[in-house]
Amino acid sequence: MGLVPQLTVILFCLLACASAVVRGCNHHTLQEIIQHLNTLSREKNCPVSELRQTTLKDFLENLKRIMQKRYSKCRR
Repeated sequence: MGLVPQLTVILFCLLACASAVVRGCNHHTLQEIIQHLNTLSREKNCPVSELRQTTLKDFLENLKRIMQKRYSKCRR
């Protein structure tokens, strides 16, 4: 199924966020999501141009920061 990398990441994030809501707030789930996002952003065979890769990397970093801030309340 030839999905473009951006669509893959977006679908993955939607799936991960939906499952986190169903299961409740779980710090381990957040760490797994961040680890998977980092893995997706490091792919060397990404067919996207260099400019788009930088944009995708920035998007993933922003998403990671937002999710960490949002779910950091769960640790209290």
